Amino acid sequence: MSQKTLGAVKETQRVNGKFETLRPVKIEIKMTDIPLYIEPQSLVMTPISCFYCKTLDDTVSHLQIYYLFGLKCCSKHMAAGKRDCRAWMHKNGYVKLKDAFDNTALCSLLNILDSREFKVKRTSGEIQNGWHLNKGHYLDTVFIQRIDDQWLIPCRYLEGNDCIRKHVNLTDFSDIVSAELIEECVRTLHSGIYFSDFEEQCALDKSVVPEMANVFPVIVDGQVGRVLIR
Repeated sequence: MSQKTLGAVKETQRVNGKFETLRPVKIEIKMTDIPLYIEPQSLVMTPISCFYCKTLDDTVSHLQIYYLFGLKCCSKHMAAGKRDCRAWMHKNGYVKLKDAFDNTALCSLLNILDSREFKVKRTSGEIQNGWHLNKGHYLDTVFIQRIDDQWLIPCRYLEGNDCIRKHVNLTDFSDIVSAELIEECVRTLHSGIYFSDFEEQCALDKSVVPEMANVFPVIVDGQVGRVLIR
């Protein structure tokens, strides 16, 4: 928090058409250095303090979207960190499988895929049986992804000791999933699982647009106001 004192001015009150001095008032401008939001980033070789307030204590922890990519937040800014990570996923077309299972339509789709083997078309053009939904070791490390405006589902195939992974277009499961459910899932994904977080972040963007240049918030006797500095 940076603070600048403009100096002492006199508070006045109009009495019988005249202004009378009541008492001196010190006006201070208190401008925060804490950003309203932060874009997730690589966590490699970054400070171990909170990315928002620079606090360095035992409450600072990692919020990872995927391995070593995300934000570092203290307990005070954990909610902001989660919001900013989800807003980033909305903008970049990522949905964690864990969050997809919490959505009614997507959960229905994923349960169908998780309950059986299915066919997948390989890059070579071969249609191959024996594929499964790829849930990874943890659901929050695997994603449904948007690529070229198409939504892709994570899948895997065990070949000996090797695990082959591939993202398959959602619409390619029409042989085992109803057209109505596929359409509902596509609408859900296009609307955005994390849209509310993205919307909140956009509102913060608008809130920092000044009404005019050199106008700053002030606190006078505990009351918040605005002052123009010339």
